[in-house]
Amino acid sequence: MKRYKNAQGQVLAIGSDMPQDGSIATLAEVSAWELKEAIPYFKNMTDQYIQKKVIDWNLANVATGIEFDSIASFPKYAAIPTDTRYAISIQFLTWNGKIWDAVRLYQSTATTIPTDAEFKAVLDSVVL
Repeated sequence: MKRYKNAQGQVLAIGSDMPQDGSIATLAEVSAWELKEAIPYFKNMTDQYIQKKVIDWNLANVATGIEFDSIASFPKYAAIPTDTRYAISIQFLTWNGKIWDAVRLYQSTATTIPTDAEFKAVLDSVVL
């Protein structure tokens, strides 16, 4: 599906939000490069956001002696209900899933390529 943007940078998809008043001539097609660059950028931003939450948890819980390297550390503990790291592992994995669900939903409904602050607000809306 071709996408076009108006002078304000709003991305409009043909067949959904395209203007019906003949003003399509004033729109510029969003380049494949713009779309190709935006997706990995925001994926990386999401990965960094998740990693920061893991680091923040480690710092806040240093007295427990429990520390995680990354979100990839959690599944092995979530598989053992008797492990002392089980509850937090389940909590982080559930939150991680909700983060990516929120990102996918935002991506499917976005009409503009968001600013960093706008995208961070999406991430912040998912509570750990």
